Amino acid sequence: MSTWFPSVADPAYLFYLRVVAVVLVVYGLVLLALKLSPLGERDAVHKTWIAYRAWLVMGPLIFLSVGLGRRPFIALVGLLALLFVREFSRATGLYEDRAFVLVVCLWVIALFWSALIGRYGFFVAMPVYGILTLFMLPSFRDQYEGMIQRVGLSVVALVYLGWMPAHLAFLANHRDWIAYALFLIVGTELNDAAAYLAGRLFGRHKLMPRISPNKTVEGAIGSLAVVAAFTWGVRGWLPGFTPALLVASVLILCFGGILGDLAISFVKRDVGVKDMGTLIPGHGGLLDRCDSLLVTAPLFFHMIRYFVRGGFAA
Repeated sequence: MSTWFPSVADPAYLFYLRVVAVVLVVYGLVLLALKLSPLGERDAVHKTWIAYRAWLVMGPLIFLSVGLGRRPFIALVGLLALLFVREFSRATGLYEDRAFVLVVCLWVIALFWSALIGRYGFFVAMPVYGILTLFMLPSFRDQYEGMIQRVGLSVVALVYLGWMPAHLAFLANHRDWIAYALFLIVGTELNDAAAYLAGRLFGRHKLMPRISPNKTVEGAIGSLAVVAAFTWGVRGWLPGFTPALLVASVLILCFGGILGDLAISFVKRDVGVKDMGTLIPGHGGLLDRCDSLLVTAPLFFHMIRYFVRGGFAA
């Protein structure tokens, strides 16, 4: 088992596995109680139940990817980033110009290669050269019609959908990457789940009614409380964390998660689509499900790199 799943030997892996199992059971029991109770709003509980079933599938997949070890984890996150680019390209129409999509995908692969070899200098510099390549493409074609839009969409795909999630992959170069990566992933998903449930059940005041009508102030408050309790409860499994870093982590997970959700929401509103994809029942595509992580991952990574001493080889 340890050969195929080396992360099982890490106590943090087993700890978070138990935490997620407990959370899923408790969350399911709460939903079941609300479903049987006349107090629960039928439509809200039904939609939340659909989302819960999706988490029952995604939870094991997350732990499988981490359990396989550092290299498979980086490869799987890289595959997700390429799928993000694919969904975004199809939704925005960028997919019609395969050359731009191909260039973006090649640079995304290069970004994850730099994460795999652990070269931070390459990692932070690559988006610059990728953007330069995208600006050079119209010149090679001797074409200008519609090029600003295609270059702009390509830059968004490269930086926002490639480089930013690649920070989660680069985090795997830290000696305590399992504890940090699982805290980040579980915390981000818990924030989304708490906001979704609290908003559905208690939401009365819209947060951003034009961009995301279902997001409420009550949902944000509920997620803040849940994430704060979660962070305090797992503080012993966050090596090198001070009280200030615990507070910063709560803010990153909550407000970074909200920003990530709103960012993809305004893109969907602008291009006139409900979801970026249909892969996950109840939640649309992969990008719809992982939008919060696009923001929380780089913020959390840089907090670790600059405020937690040691851990990275370079």
